[in-house]
Amino acid sequence: MHPKNLLEELFTSVLVVNHQGDIVASHGNPLDAQNVFDSVRLSPLAPRLRAAQSGSGFDSVLSTGNCQLSFRCVTIDQGFILSIWEAPHVVEHFGGNAADSVAVQFLENNLGQGTWRVTEGKVVAANSWLRQWLELDDEDLSGRSVDEFLVSKSAISTSSYEGSFRTAKGASKCAKVNHIATTDEHGRVCGTLEVILDQSIESRDRETRAKEAKEASALARLDGLTGLGNRLAFHESLGQLQDGTRHFGVIAADIDSFKSLTEPHDTLLGDRALKEVARRIRTCIRRQDTAARLGRDEFAVLIANASVSTLEEVAYRIESQLNFDMGLDGETPVRFNVSIGAAHSSEGRANVFRSAYQAMQRRKRDRKSRR
Repeated sequence: MHPKNLLEELFTSVLVVNHQGDIVASHGNPLDAQNVFDSVRLSPLAPRLRAAQSGSGFDSVLSTGNCQLSFRCVTIDQGFILSIWEAPHVVEHFGGNAADSVAVQFLENNLGQGTWRVTEGKVVAANSWLRQWLELDDEDLSGRSVDEFLVSKSAISTSSYEGSFRTAKGASKCAKVNHIATTDEHGRVCGTLEVILDQSIESRDRETRAKEAKEASALARLDGLTGLGNRLAFHESLGQLQDGTRHFGVIAADIDSFKSLTEPHDTLLGDRALKEVARRIRTCIRRQDTAARLGRDEFAVLIANASVSTLEEVAYRIESQLNFDMGLDGETPVRFNVSIGAAHSSEGRANVFRSAYQAMQRRKRDRKSRR
């Protein structure tokens, strides 16, 4: 396999350099320096690579088995480019040019990501990084089924997929897997080389961000004092019901003379009264119904999938529950009364909330006129 193909899969680069140190070709993209920093086998070079970030490159030699690679670190804006070339005494050949073979070995064994070679669903060879990632300790992967570790995969392109893996110890991990065909000495496809890029942290980060976004969205639709939905939540639910085909009802509620009743007392009385109204409303509605606090002393309820008689029954229960006495310790209790109004979607889906609100206002005026 030519290293150019592997490099494109690894998102790294090699500058092909001749024995005089002249660059004759380049492949791939800038090397991810963190992969090098994290590599145990390359850890002695990490200080020099970090120093190279300040602008100075360097030359070095690395032994890989019975071969020796010379390489040069070049600093660029995006990171590093490692130049790899064959030392004069490298003589091992297997399936192609010696420099190509050694470069492939170097990349497979020293970059901080996993590789395995697969033939007919079985692992033929794997690097040490992948064995550690799959929590195999010193066990050999050779001959084991890929399905033993790969739980599921979702194609990204013809040459890559996102995979869910299960380690030997039962842990779940995620990875992006790039794959290219491998060929034998006759040029026939004999399997694949897969490069496994760990994305477990990124996956957990995405899940965390999604969870946080969901929680933030829920909080944005919640009334912090009463735990009911707020105006935003109410109107979103109302819009969904209006767009549907089933009938529904709306109940609007307002605490009579709330300001004048609570002003002479600590704000604690008003907060307690609002919480009590919310609690009593919850006891009167069904699980599929929606209760919300729209303003300081205004509430509303959506009665989903309801006939006129069902709406009237719920409205009666709410009204009978929302007249109560409450006071602070050592103080005379205050009588709280709540006026409500109801409207059914059969009277007009678009204006059903307005109709309920107007009915509540008429109820409030009637109560005042009787005093």
